[in-house]
Amino acid sequence: MVERITTVPLVDWSSMLKGFISGCLMAGGLFNPAFGPGVQIILFIVGFVVFLDDVTPSGRGAYIYVSIFSLLLSAFITFFFSVAGYAVPWLVFIAVITAAVYLHRFGVFIRGS
Repeated sequence: MVERITTVPLVDWSSMLKGFISGCLMAGGLFNPAFGPGVQIILFIVGFVVFLDDVTPSGRGAYIYVSIFSLLLSAFITFFFSVAGYAVPWLVFIAVITAAVYLHRFGVFIRGS
């Protein structure tokens, strides 16, 4: 009898996406003085909460290395957008993606799927 060998995937795309989102928001809170301190604090806290949501085990494997790598990569990208002066459109785009991800997640949670 042949047994099927199953392995855990190396990359979870939702962890990568949430890590990317959290890195963008946290770096947006750190590197953008044009927003003012109130908005910077809110961006950083939201980014940190998204990161905690990503690395907290919730019935699936925690892909902490993937999350940290995508967080650092997106923080680097956001830093360069900030230096170039394109931080506002970039962070608006990231805010829309964040809203879409969590609206989808809560929609699935409410439907019970």
